[in-house]
Amino acid sequence: MKPASIIFLIVSVVVIAAGLGLLFTSAGMAEKQGIQLFEAEKLTDGDIRQTIDFSETELNRISLNVTDTVVNIGRGERSYCEIINFPAGTYSANLMAQSFSLDDSLNIFSIMSFAESGFEFKGIRQYLQYYNRTGFLKRQKEVNIYIASSDKINVIDFNGSESSFTISDINAKTDYRIEMTGGSVNINNVSTSSTMTISASESDIIIKSRSMKECSVEASNSSVGIVLVNPDTQSFDIAVDGGEIEYLGTTLENEYKTEVPISTVNIRIRLTGGNVAVYEWNMQEEK
Repeated sequence: MKPASIIFLIVSVVVIAAGLGLLFTSAGMAEKQGIQLFEAEKLTDGDIRQTIDFSETELNRISLNVTDTVVNIGRGERSYCEIINFPAGTYSANLMAQSFSLDDSLNIFSIMSFAESGFEFKGIRQYLQYYNRTGFLKRQKEVNIYIASSDKINVIDFNGSESSFTISDINAKTDYRIEMTGGSVNINNVSTSSTMTISASESDIIIKSRSMKECSVEASNSSVGIVLVNPDTQSFDIAVDGGEIEYLGTTLENEYKTEVPISTVNIRIRLTGGNVAVYEWNMQEEK
């Protein structure tokens, strides 16, 4: 290497080191003075949280595509989303035309297409916010979405891998489309006069509902639990290959089908490898 190249390399390293030192010094000063330097907020437990407010939008669609993330959707006094421990530049979050989408599947190829990926470069300080003295400490990613009762969500579309997905206490005419690989799906006290479709593999699924026009589950190597009020008055079409069906504590054959004209819940399940269990709502709460 030529002397000039060596000198240029040394100067470059010194300039970069000085820049990083100035950045971290400025960040420390800003934190002490309460100045919001980063797009996301650092919580007292070390988590990083970004909040997106939905209150100015008549939100009717939510689309999520995440990996290794804890997702919670439920009612709140106002509509907003908390995005926790998502490093800058690894996801896109967009709110437009009454629709909110979050996607953490960005890679170098999708980022190169800025318009399509939704990726935005907002300064190197946003990336270095996750710096820890012991290295880059990975924290559990989490998405919490709160929906005000005034918002009528038409569609909730979720695609997850190795994630936990929970919807609680929502009664609305909403279409649910859920796909999960290697995770868990918890539908807790959710009612809809529309449809719910769940496709899963190697996952744990719990559905607890008082009223559901149509629920369809296609799964493999998974467990499915159904918790209903008065299951004997509901309609089932269940088929299991390589597992068993347990209905209110009684083990049944690989198929179970009932048709009740006045039922408030209609459930169709096709499961390959795994078990299906149906519980009485009150019986389940006593456990």
